[in-house]
This record gives sequence, structure tokens and C-alpha cells, in this order.
Amino acid sequence: MTSFAASGFQSIERFGSCNRGVLVPVGSLDAYKDLIRRKLAIGYWNEIVGCENIVFVFKLPDGTIEELPFSQANRQRIAELCSTLNGDPITTTADVPRYLAGNAFYRELLGAFYDVPKT
Repeated sequence: MTSFAASGFQSIERFGSCNRGVLVPVGSLDAYKDLIRRKLAIGYWNEIVGCENIVFVFKLPDGTIEELPFSQANRQRIAELCSTLNGDPITTTADVPRYLAGNAFYRELLGAFYDVPKT
């Protein structure tokens, strides 16, 4: 198993004790998702925000993994899982791009593709 840095992942920002902003080279995306599936704690999720898509990897309370690319078809399910796992009201999570833009790390990138606040 290769290390975090050897895989090309670059931790560039920390948010508290367990959250961080990570840059992942496109060629290492599958390896990163694999790492997330193995290391993610039960009841949490990781979102991967890129220029072309957003992918959510959820580890549900029963330990199962649910991976959902953001799309109109998956929007409601993603909002429900974010609400359930994070305790935020569904009215807050329903607009998924706006919800993610609450994280300053994603705001500029999301603003280029979605109608989200820039500040």
C-alpha cells in the first residue's frame, strides 16, 4: 500500500482535528476513493469536488458504503444522507452545491459551475 504523499495526494488545508482539504491528481482519483472507502469512519462521508463532477462517498451507520455522483437523479438522496449524518435540516442540505459552498475550500470552484455565494 502506497503512502498518502506517494499517491500524489496533497493535504493543503486543515479544518479542525479530522477534516482537511486535499488536492488529488486526476490519475489518482480511483486510489483516493479506495483510501476513503477503507478509512472513512462509520456515519461520515467524503465529497470529492472536481471541475467536471462531484462524488460523495458515504459510510452509513451499518457500515455499508454508498457512492453517489452528484446529479439531478441523486440530488435528493445526497441531501437526505447529508442531513441524516450531519444533523443539518434537509432545508439546508437540499441545495447540495450551496451546502458544499459553505466550506470555503470549495467555494471558488463551485462558484464557477453552480449558482452559489462567492463569499
